Amino acid sequence: TALRTAFAERVRANHVTWVAPSATVFAHLAAIDPRLGDKPGHVIEHGTDPRLLRAPVLGPRAADAGTARPRLFVLGRLAPHKGQALLLAALPELLPLVELVLIGCGTFCAPFEGTEGIHIVPDYHTRELPDLVEQWRPDAALFLSLVPETFSYTLSEVMALGLPPVATRAGALATRIE
Repeated sequence: TALRTAFAERVRANHVTWVAPSATVFAHLAAIDPRLGDKPGHVIEHGTDPRLLRAPVLGPRAADAGTARPRLFVLGRLAPHKGQALLLAALPELLPLVELVLIGCGTFCAPFEGTEGIHIVPDYHTRELPDLVEQWRPDAALFLSLVPETFSYTLSEVMALGLPPVATRAGALATRIE
């Protein structure tokens, strides 16, 4: 708390103006220390060039005919703070209803390996994402973060590719989706 107090005092004494990628950052700062909540701030969103992601060409999938479960992408490292435990807890109710494709989860995929209804692509590069969307034809993308996200490049990529996002209300995710 001494460090937090010293930081807040220094910020206020020097008339610091905040710059953040979303307004939720300012709300988070105020929750950490109310003395920081009345500081002026400017939102400058991160940029993602959607032209870098060519839209995949999608034909009908079995789910379109009602013969398969909807397929959901979970993109990125599925670390504990990114919702690993949340997903594990939801599996018994989720897997009878949907198929999951874990894209880019790295070593955090281990608890999901060998689970029926879960497909794993441990690593990918952003430029491969359109091909992965074309290959797997997901119906939506899940964002399960438990910490307040400030922006999420992955959310931008998913929206640029036309995938509907489904997210927790952690940080900027809900605001950006709205």
